[in-house]
Amino acid sequence: MGTRALQENITGTENTATGYYALRLNTTGDYNTASGSRSLYSNTTGEQNTALGYRSLYTNDKSDYNVALGYGALESHTGGVSAPYSYATAVGYQALNDNTDGENNTALGYRALKLNTTGDRNIGIGDGALDAADTENDNIAIGYNALGGAINGGEFNVAIGNNALDSNTSGDDNISIGYNALTSNSTGAVNVAIGKNALDANTEGGSNTAIGWNALSANTTSNNNTAVGRQALGASTGASNTAMGYRAGNTIVAGTNNVAIGMNADVDAAGAANRIVIGKGASGTADNTAVIGNTDIIGWLPPDDNGVDLGTSSLEFKDVYVDGVTYTDALGFGTVAMTLPTADGSANQVLKTDGSGTLAWVNNSGVAGGIDDLSDGKIGGTDFTGSMILGHQTTGTLDAATYNTAVGITALDAITTGDYNVAVGYNALGANTTGNGNTAIGHEALKVSTIGNYNSASGMYSLRANTEGSYNIASGVWSLGKNTTGSNNIAFGQNALKENTIGTYNIAFGYMSLDANTEGTNNIASGNSSLTNNTIGSNNVASGKSSLSANTEGDYNIAIGYQSLMSNTTADRNIAVGPEALKLNTTGTRNIAIGSNAYDNADTENDNIAIGYNALSGAINGGENNVAIGSSALLTNTEGDANTATGFNALKVNTTGNYNTAFGAYGLSNHIDGHNNTALGHSALIQSTTAASNIGIGYQAGDVITTGSNNVIIGEGSDPSANNGTNQIVIGQGVTGTGNNEIALGNTSITAIKGQVAFSTYSDGRIKRQINDSKIGLDFIMKLRPVSYKMKNPADYPDEILEDRFRGDSTSGPNDDGIDQRPADDETIYDGLIAQEVKKAMDKTGINWSGWSKNKSDGKQGVQYGALTIPLIKAVQEQQETIDSQNKEIEDLKGRLKRIERLLSAGN
Repeated sequence: MGTRALQENITGTENTATGYYALRLNTTGDYNTASGSRSLYSNTTGEQNTALGYRSLYTNDKSDYNVALGYGALESHTGGVSAPYSYATAVGYQALNDNTDGENNTALGYRALKLNTTGDRNIGIGDGALDAADTENDNIAIGYNALGGAINGGEFNVAIGNNALDSNTSGDDNISIGYNALTSNSTGAVNVAIGKNALDANTEGGSNTAIGWNALSANTTSNNNTAVGRQALGASTGASNTAMGYRAGNTIVAGTNNVAIGMNADVDAAGAANRIVIGKGASGTADNTAVIGNTDIIGWLPPDDNGVDLGTSSLEFKDVYVDGVTYTDALGFGTVAMTLPTADGSANQVLKTDGSGTLAWVNNSGVAGGIDDLSDGKIGGTDFTGSMILGHQTTGTLDAATYNTAVGITALDAITTGDYNVAVGYNALGANTTGNGNTAIGHEALKVSTIGNYNSASGMYSLRANTEGSYNIASGVWSLGKNTTGSNNIAFGQNALKENTIGTYNIAFGYMSLDANTEGTNNIASGNSSLTNNTIGSNNVASGKSSLSANTEGDYNIAIGYQSLMSNTTADRNIAVGPEALKLNTTGTRNIAIGSNAYDNADTENDNIAIGYNALSGAINGGENNVAIGSSALLTNTEGDANTATGFNALKVNTTGNYNTAFGAYGLSNHIDGHNNTALGHSALIQSTTAASNIGIGYQAGDVITTGSNNVIIGEGSDPSANNGTNQIVIGQGVTGTGNNEIALGNTSITAIKGQVAFSTYSDGRIKRQINDSKIGLDFIMKLRPVSYKMKNPADYPDEILEDRFRGDSTSGPNDDGIDQRPADDETIYDGLIAQEVKKAMDKTGINWSGWSKNKSDGKQGVQYGALTIPLIKAVQEQQETIDSQNKEIEDLKGRLKRIERLLSAGN
């Protein structure tokens, strides 16, 4: 439908073209849909493409399975290297506008992925998302201007949030979630930023992790920082710092290699280096020092009676301070100063007090003269270089075990050759023999680990069951508590990854996150109880309290938001972004829900897409292959399949209707269960309830239809003759149909319908029945009165036939009062007939003539001037019969006259 639409088509079937030059060059391509001027203009053999909008998919020639919705969407697309299969999807003004050979790209939003040419597997959702990328691959951008900068080579990035990573050029492998997260990043790589303004000033820094509002927000070029907590490391520009907790490490500016754990934990110097501060509000003292606890801490105790405190025979105090006063030879105990000897004693001597605070060296009489003399301690020595144990003696056979530190009963008890281990707490690393580089802090942390390397465990029972697993990080009671051989996992929070045994490459942040995981791999859980029931599911991402909390075996799911995908158990490849998005889904697969409560009541349905608040959020019961974009779009859908709704309240109350398409706010919003309807425009087909196979294009097009079917309504405010009208075609602005099985073309302002060739009507005898000679002829023609006339201005028509666009209660006019501006008077002189006089001539001759008609909607009468041809032919035939009869009579009279003349001549 439209000038030269499908003009070159040869064998292509099941194509739909609506608009000027739509699908003009198509020859053999099948199952294509084009709506809009020049949409799919260049397509020749491409199949199963959908283009809605001016010049959408304009250059596409042979590529298949593309979807373009919006002005200039996929305009430059030709096809990928694996053409004809490109699988591109573009929704929005100029979305994927410059794409030529890029494959498997998805763009939703104004100018999303606009400049992409050959980049593959990109996803851009939001106004300007990824709009400057051209040849880059495997980027994901969700949000206004996300990854929207002049990207130049950057790949494998994920940006979720307005302005996230919007300055990125060549940086790879970055993850940013939150408003302005990593917004200034250009070349920095392998960064993770979660939270508003997290790492927002970073430009070239790499391998940084920031989780929390304004975390690491001042970092620009430094690398290897980790900040977890609101404003953690908020002022830092230095490298290799670690901070966990609200405003932890917030005084660090250029400092490096610091660790601050706890709310407001402070290293106490902008340029601090290698300081460790642990505890709420704890404050550092100097470089290369560690502070454990704040000023409220009254003691640092061993885990049980008869334990040991800190001490070593190879180190001594330097500059001891008591109540702010320096003592070079005394220690303070309460109000008593203990005076130390001014010189060292002899070998194996010990200190002895005189009861008044004065200490002196005396010979050892059964008292230990050093840690090695203790029954529950060991320091240095053969095969134990740089090592120290307090709380017990080792039971293992030492064999060059170096630089180990253990504090606690049976901590590092079995060590043989392992190096660089730290164990603090009862039985911490108690079974370790040859493992290297492990850190265990807490009761039975890394208790049974024997040969595992480079694990870090902080908290009671953290990594308790680990035997051979390596490169794990666990912080929190029972975090990774049952891990045995799993490696490269990270768990922060009580019971995080508690049941994991052999799963690898998992990350869990939050109480009971990934709590039940046993063998699942490559999962990321951030939030209280996120992925808490997962056992063997892999490659899932969950961020938000209870997100994916019921998942057990499902793979490749993404859930971001409170209770998103909360009920999912075994389903795969779902994406949920927003509070309670896809909340009740259990086994449904390949669904996408973006927005608060989007698609939140579905459980087993597959292949649905819902974007917007409450989109597809009703009590769905079997409906699949639906697309809902817009707040409350397809809100109450239950069993309806393959519907597409784009716009606020589009197809809002649809329940069982199938194959319906609505583009525009309120399009088909009252529709319930009719099939195969298409509505393009605000409020198009808005009153349809059970109608089927209608097309409405334009603002309020077909808005009176309730149950009528098979109508085509094109134009603002145009409608069929009745709400149950069928098979009517109505084209024009504010046009009302004339009746079922009739075409109404143009409103009353139209003065001519023109074309290059004459209009043909099928007249094949094989399609006619009850054929009889027409009796409408000269008698009827002679009663007609040809007249010349001028057309009235349509704004001056009588009220009974006045169009709504000229009434005060109209909502379709351009003026504030809803009334169209009065058109200019038509001064053209026309020739024709008066329909009412034609009807009188029919009544006088007692005939019914098909050339006269009366609109069922408003009673307006019309004449088909082409239909006058048949009565005129009959009139000419009747006249010719009269002429022939008169000619014969004239010949007879002429013969008689000749005979009379001969007789007269003979009589003379």
